[in-house]
Amino acid sequence: MVFPDYPGHFPGEPLVPGAALLDWVARETEWRGFERVRFVAPVRPGEDVALEVRGNHFTITRGAEVVAHGVGIMGPS
Repeated sequence: MVFPDYPGHFPGEPLVPGAALLDWVARETEWRGFERVRFVAPVRPGEDVALEVRGNHFTITRGAEVVAHGVGIMGPS
């Protein structure tokens, strides 16, 4: 997934907000929330990142680098 620019996050040093990354994970998995999330490295607009899901664990990578990972809450809300 390649994320667009988000004006205001942050001028001169643009970053994809963590909430946008988690929204992407939630839409792909239909989880009802997250038990634990860790952002390891910033994602800049236009960078290509990939999502891997195994059970209720997710990892977002940029190439071989992990940028975020965590545990989702499965089941109906």
